[in-house]
Amino acid sequence: MGPSQNQWFLVGSPPVPVTVPPVPLLQLEKCCTRNNSVTLAWRTPPFTHSTVDGYILELDDGDGGQFREVYVGKETLCTIDGLHFNSTYNARVKAFNSSGVGPYSKTVVLQTSDVAWFTFDPNSGHRDIILSNDNQTATCSSYDDRVVLGTAAFSKGVHYWELHVDRYDNHPDPAFGVARASVGKDMMLGKDDKAWAMYVDSNRSWFMHCSSHTNRTEGGVCKGATVGVLLDLNEHTLTFFINGQQQGPTAFSHVDGVFMPALSLNRNVQVPRTLQARARLLPPAPAPLPVGLQSALGKGGSKEAARGAVQAGSLPTGPPGHPLETLLSRVMFSCLSA
Repeated sequence: MGPSQNQWFLVGSPPVPVTVPPVPLLQLEKCCTRNNSVTLAWRTPPFTHSTVDGYILELDDGDGGQFREVYVGKETLCTIDGLHFNSTYNARVKAFNSSGVGPYSKTVVLQTSDVAWFTFDPNSGHRDIILSNDNQTATCSSYDDRVVLGTAAFSKGVHYWELHVDRYDNHPDPAFGVARASVGKDMMLGKDDKAWAMYVDSNRSWFMHCSSHTNRTEGGVCKGATVGVLLDLNEHTLTFFINGQQQGPTAFSHVDGVFMPALSLNRNVQVPRTLQARARLLPPAPAPLPVGLQSALGKGGSKEAARGAVQAGSLPTGPPGHPLETLLSRVMFSCLSA
């Protein structure tokens, strides 16, 4: 038999009732979204005499589906990461104690960003990765390849970003792609089962996953080259581009789950400046969409550098013929001699 709505216990005399908690009050001024994360805050109403043992926070699936529990505990502020971009979520909270579960709060509606901004993640990189310039510049102190991730996570939609090879000496082979958060950080990207990558030298490229090298393709990178990464989670494919042309066939199919932009480099490769990255979640479309070219200048850059990037063709227009409406990242690479 479950708990009744009213229980009694004795503290001296007379008996004191224990009732279910009242409706929590959402603190809308503290509720917010950032990229694909939402933060919710609430409190117990004033002059409440009922005890509160904890709270249950529920969120729908961002597509009008059923609510599900995303947090149970005593905290009154909760951040939920890894949601879909460009999606509307409904959230509600209720309190509970030994007497039962109280009523739901009002529902708050939160819209995640339609554009993803990401830089390098200082918490994800190998210890040999050195980040500076507000996490927009990555270098490496080791001759061995080390991995660093972006701060965004994608699980739905179409996302495209580009990287610009600013200087290239000594024929290093940086790797570009996507990875799970748990990817190994002390090896080239793609050597374990948590990353899907293309590594490239001055003459050719290979796709790599689980240390399996496939689809050797002629055509490498040099100073001024552009590497594009297209993650299409509508079609569950990953495709790479060099200088606006698709490099080899579709690199990987049946990719599903949560992915983060990823890069591996050694001390022969330096990323001196990262222009903030944007990626937009889009529904499938039968025809190309126009690209709205906007400023992607990061805090550490200059207007002159941005103009130079545009003149050099380093601000992307997206892969030819793909239904993409995204202004994405430009990462400036220098590949240096040891």
